Amino acid sequence: MVVVLFSQRGGPTSRVASLMMIRQHQQQMSSSSSSSSSSSSFSLRLSSTDLTSSSSDDSSSTSSSFRNHLLPKDDNYNGLRQLQNRFFALRHGQSLANVAGLIASDPKIACKNYGLSDIGKKQAEEAGKTLIDAYLNAQTQTQTQTQTQTQKQKQPNTLTETTSEDSSSSQPPTGIIIVSSDLLRAKETAQIVADTIKLYNDNHNNNNEEEETDRPVRIPLLVHNDEEDNKDKEDHSNDVSTKSSSTTINIDIRLRERGFGDWDGGNDIHYNDVWKDDAIDPYHTKNNVESVWSVIDRSTRCVIDWDNNHNQKLSQKMLPCVEEGENSNNNAKENQNQYYWIICVAHGDVLQILQTAFNKNIDPSQHRSVQHLETATLRLLL
Repeated sequence: MVVVLFSQRGGPTSRVASLMMIRQHQQQMSSSSSSSSSSSSFSLRLSSTDLTSSSSDDSSSTSSSFRNHLLPKDDNYNGLRQLQNRFFALRHGQSLANVAGLIASDPKIACKNYGLSDIGKKQAEEAGKTLIDAYLNAQTQTQTQTQTQTQKQKQPNTLTETTSEDSSSSQPPTGIIIVSSDLLRAKETAQIVADTIKLYNDNHNNNNEEEETDRPVRIPLLVHNDEEDNKDKEDHSNDVSTKSSSTTINIDIRLRERGFGDWDGGNDIHYNDVWKDDAIDPYHTKNNVESVWSVIDRSTRCVIDWDNNHNQKLSQKMLPCVEEGENSNNNAKENQNQYYWIICVAHGDVLQILQTAFNKNIDPSQHRSVQHLETATLRLLL
């Protein structure tokens, strides 16, 4: 698995390096991917984790209720799971809790407090710019590949057989869907990223009216349109997936930070205490901490549910947040191969653990062995 890391610490220079990394990753996917049934599907090479492995007595009775939803239910399946969209993890920018060195996971407190610091807001804006650059690069690369393939087909006496691999590499993303935790620091990060994309689109419109621009692609932002999901936003216990009041981001509570139980509100040095226990038993709930497997269960279910929004029935509930042109909505509905970049804006532990669900070689108990996800860092999950 190739991990693409976008770090905000280096500013514009790091964005250039990030684009080089994602370009290399896309080229590797184009040259090494096997044939797929759909031009927009992505294979996840996963293996089932033995849920019957040894665990403490107080957690073994509940271990079977948790699972990695990215894995097939059929034990005889070869371990491949197809996702129709491409998923990214984006950790929130530096928060006031980070500055104070506090653990803040209780939704009753963290949904209203501990938002972004001034540095965190700048980091989130940089993350938005990095996402824009990566998206435009993907559009440009796929357009170039399509033109090359067309030229080959026009050449006489040339083999022009098109494989599923070719069509997959030539299909650009349709738009971006931002899905965020409802904790304030994540929600503020998601909104700044969305606002940065919206500003780019506004500038794109102005440039097109005056002169030709070297960035011809506008970036559709989409939100989930389901009134049933928007009932009683104040009841966080029942809220699963809603539109933000800004109508440019989506909220899903399954991306909330891991619950740190008795440690919540205390010094963040106690993260290490929790992680040591995780390495011994990923089902542990010592000090009322949410177990690793509980996090995997809810976060992977979140991924699967948002991936299923690709289906025609649910995609009709996705509304554009930006103007895309007179016929673009009809074209999008008619495009059977469309896929989205889905950005999961969340927190350190939940995203650290979620990455292990995408990697067959890492046991969830070893989530700290995954490269640390710094604040306002965007990482491709596939």
